[in-house]
Order: sequence, then structure tokens, then C-alpha cells
Amino acid sequence: MAEVAPSAHLDCTGRTEERKDSPLGKSLLVTQGGAKPHSNDLGGYSILQAESKEALAESLKGHPHFMMPEGFIEVVDLMPIPGM
Repeated sequence: MAEVAPSAHLDCTGRTEERKDSPLGKSLLVTQGGAKPHSNDLGGYSILQAESKEALAESLKGHPHFMMPEGFIEVVDLMPIPGM
């Protein structure tokens, strides 16, 4: 798997931030019975850092994704793996 390189972005508030992000390709659903093509609503991901999910949500107000009909951004915590 290739590592996603950090890149500089101008966020919706006009601040420059460094982040990791990438568009996502077609998905594959893997189960005990095998693997098959699968679809989902994910178009890409960005790894951002904030004091809380709520603070990040506040900073995303006015984001260009919201100009699309039914556009959304899902905010999810990255949890540490114990012992790693």
C-alpha cells in the first residue's frame, strides 16, 4: 500500500493546514465467504486534527462539499491500537 504524502491545503477559513488526504477508488467487500465488488458513499478521506469532533465540525462550516445537494462530511475518531 502506498503512503499518502502530506500536502498543504487552504482550509475553508483561509488558514493553511498540512493534512493527509486522498480520493477513494472502488471498494471490495471481504467476508469469510470471499470478496466481491461493493459500493459505498465514500468519495475520499482527509486526516485532520482538532481539540474535539465538535470543534472540527465548527471549522468545517462553509466547506465546498456542502454546496452539493445532500453533501456531507462524516467526522470519525482515529483510535489508538492498544500496545502499538
